[in-house]
Amino acid sequence: MFKADGRSRVWLARDGEGVGWVVKRFEHEVVRQRLAWGLGVHPAQREARGARRLVRAGIAVVPVVGLGMEGGRGWLMTRWVGDSVQRVVSRGGLSVEAMERLMMGLGRLAGGLLAAGWWNRDHKASNHVMDGDEGLWMIDVGGVRPRLGRERRPVLAMAGMLEETLEADLGRGLTERERAMFLSGLGEVDPGAIAVLRGRWGTL
Repeated sequence: MFKADGRSRVWLARDGEGVGWVVKRFEHEVVRQRLAWGLGVHPAQREARGARRLVRAGIAVVPVVGLGMEGGRGWLMTRWVGDSVQRVVSRGGLSVEAMERLMMGLGRLAGGLLAAGWWNRDHKASNHVMDGDEGLWMIDVGGVRPRLGRERRPVLAMAGMLEETLEADLGRGLTERERAMFLSGLGEVDPGAIAVLRGRWGTL
């Protein structure tokens, strides 16, 4: 088992060609899961729909390639891309330059999501993964919702959650330079979002 919490269990396995696959099974009450599945609102179904929407919008998200219900518990499968940003930063050892590249990449990904008309209610560090080329991908996107016009709340909510979880994983606050790199990446894709964050994240 790769990961377990009160909500789900996650397994990581490799096939005969060495390709990694992630299977997540949801663990809450079976009766509730069956009911939610019948209504089309099970977390696995919401996550698969969110991934499809973002793939169509050109956002870097790990697609859901398998989905089902067995024994009253929903499950889904994705390809293994790499460790979560949470694991990467918690291990330590990132150079200053690597951390700045990471922050810029997180900014670009958030900006792309917002510019495409979406936002993520669960935009935390553990819901981003890094591939072998330092590319960033979103996972667990069941919390993705449409962004109405240029409303400010989604920008503040996403940046706030990312900031809070990154700082917890790092064991320290973000530096001014790291914040500036995030804003730089964000502004490349969605310049309007920078103005929303200036009061909280400073200026470039």
